[in-house]
Amino acid sequence: MEDHCRSQRAYRRVLQNFSGRQSRTDCLRSIQRRKTMSINFSYDFLIVGQGLAGSITALMLEDAGYNVMLIEEGKEKTSSRVAAGIFHPVTGRRIVFSWKARELYDYATSFYERTESKLGEKFFHRKLILEVMGTAREYNDWQGRLAQPEFSRLHKDEAINPEYDNCLQSHAGKLLLGDSGWMDITRFLSVTEKHFSEQGKLTKAKFIPGKLERIENGYRYELGKFQKIIFCEGIDSFENLFWNYLPFNPARGEILNVSIPGLPEDHIIMSGIFILPLGNSVFRIGSTYSWNYPESKPTEQGLMELEKKLREAIRLPYKVLDHQAGIRPTVLDRRPLVGKHPEKEDMYILNGLGTKGVMLGPYFAHELIENIQCGKAINSEADIARYSHLFFQSGKSA
Repeated sequence: MEDHCRSQRAYRRVLQNFSGRQSRTDCLRSIQRRKTMSINFSYDFLIVGQGLAGSITALMLEDAGYNVMLIEEGKEKTSSRVAAGIFHPVTGRRIVFSWKARELYDYATSFYERTESKLGEKFFHRKLILEVMGTAREYNDWQGRLAQPEFSRLHKDEAINPEYDNCLQSHAGKLLLGDSGWMDITRFLSVTEKHFSEQGKLTKAKFIPGKLERIENGYRYELGKFQKIIFCEGIDSFENLFWNYLPFNPARGEILNVSIPGLPEDHIIMSGIFILPLGNSVFRIGSTYSWNYPESKPTEQGLMELEKKLREAIRLPYKVLDHQAGIRPTVLDRRPLVGKHPEKEDMYILNGLGTKGVMLGPYFAHELIENIQCGKAINSEADIARYSHLFFQSGKSA
């Protein structure tokens, strides 16, 4: 009884950022019904992939009182482990808010800070953006945006370290923006891996789709019997027979870790590239974006592009310490892939988070869990139902 109460209290915390007293009650009743059905299964959920999406989903399900098992191949250079993890609500040269920026920010920050308390580790860092404007036109565009209330709220009227002027190339102006920061994704994945490994709930192995067997009300895999399975494989879903009908548009991204003695570490610099301070005069520089990706190894072209942009941003000497690359699981319409398989029961996906994964992940993991628990609709722009016609056109339907 005590464990049951704890799980219910945990789930109420998961729902605390979503309105609707009646829907919360319905979901709690749904959990209670489903939990009584799971006694003949080894686990409630099998989660394939322990990258950003898989880790977030597993933690949320655990908070809701579910028994989960993760399976992760353990590749060293996945897109999650290479990503810089920067979050910022404004995007593009047109200076517009990212899709659902306010909702994503509010929910993600709450989730990550709760998770830090739960795991006893620090990996989520709020940090202001120092936006450096290279041209008078860019400066004027920003001034126009700042006249709008939603943008003016982001502007932080704080003194900027004058030492930046000695380090940056000539520019038209600079300003500080909030609702921003970065997440140490590698650290987050490591502590999540430790958390589930210590419970015997993470297996390091490659998932083989052909070994998955459908049984009554669930699935059997070599790890046991599961009520439901969620695929969070990143780019590996591109070759998964269950999901390869989806219009993935993978993009290779490259980053550098460089030493820049003398450059202040107060803020994340945005000046054609991002310059993210990691401590001790080490900075992460990025990133490139290429759809011509024969492999995920770093390229000489990527190195030259990043170094050129770095020299255009700063006037200090630097030393390249590391050069990494990863393949982002992006989608043609630049929206996540969330929801139930068009034909197979109890099979779901959370993927396609792309460059905004730190913010998108918690929000859409929650939407998927609510959809599974009590049928709440997933945002139509993210629901994979938008691509069901591709599945049936592919001839994969039974």
